[in-house]
Amino acid sequence: MKRRKRGSGVSVIPWGIVSLLLFVGLTAGVAWGDNTLCLGCHNDESLTREDDRGRKISLFVSKAGFTGSVHGKLSCSNCHTHIKDDAHAEGGKKAADKSVNCGGCHKEAEKEYQQGLHAKMIMKGT
Repeated sequence: MKRRKRGSGVSVIPWGIVSLLLFVGLTAGVAWGDNTLCLGCHNDESLTREDDRGRKISLFVSKAGFTGSVHGKLSCSNCHTHIKDDAHAEGGKKAADKSVNCGGCHKEAEKEYQQGLHAKMIMKGT
């Protein structure tokens, strides 16, 4: 019976793979969690899109304005949960789910909004 030497490289491979996967997972979360990638595009004042009626909508977000706002401590992806990477910008098209659920944090305001005229008009498609 042959004994393996202690400390052989065989057991190092699985730990290396686990470490690599952990590193990639953590860095991906950090990149989207700190708003750097979002503001990389949305800090451009000329960034716009066209709505369903053909009107130009600005997609500009001022870094200073955002960080100084009440939501400034949040990550963009806290509210825009459907955006996982920058693929939403390819060809100027966002993911199919465009909604932001403000009611996740603002339950009473969301309830009041849903009962108001604006929500009713949106539900009618106007």
